[in-house]
Amino acid sequence: MYHGVTLGGVGKEQGKRHPTIKNNVIIGTGAKILGSFTVGEGAKIGAGTVVLKEVPAGATVVGTQGRLVREEQATRIYHSQKGEGTCRFLREPA
Repeated sequence: MYHGVTLGGVGKEQGKRHPTIKNNVIIGTGAKILGSFTVGEGAKIGAGTVVLKEVPAGATVVGTQGRLVREEQATRIYHSQKGEGTCRFLREPA
C-alpha cells in the first residue's frame, strides 16, 4: 500500500462498512477503496483508482471509476509517462 491510500466506508450503513484487503495486494498511490467488500489476494489497484466493487483475486483494476482490466496474476506495472497523470497496466512483452 503506497502513500495517500484511502480505505473507507460509504453511506450510513450499519455494521461493517470498510473494505477487507487480502494478502499480497498492491494498492497504488492515492487510490480510494470505498465500501464493504473484499479485495482478493494478489490483486493490483492502480494509482488514483477509485474502487467501489469487489476485486477478484489476481485481478488488476485501474481508472477513476475502477474497471477490471486483467484477471491474471502475471501482470507487470508500468508507471505513467511524465505529465500523463494516469497509470497503465500492460502485459509483459511476449
